[in-house]
Amino acid sequence: MRHWLADGNLDVAVADFTGMPTGVELVDFYQERMVLVIANSL
Repeated sequence: MRHWLADGNLDVAVADFTGMPTGVELVDFYQERMVLVIANSL
């Protein structure tokens, strides 16, 4: 997919890219907050 993006054959992709692909701008789509809840007895 990133080759298609860089070549202009694809306008948008929702994917998990590792690193910074050449010729492609990465923009965060959303932020997720994570919380751990446990009992005091543990």
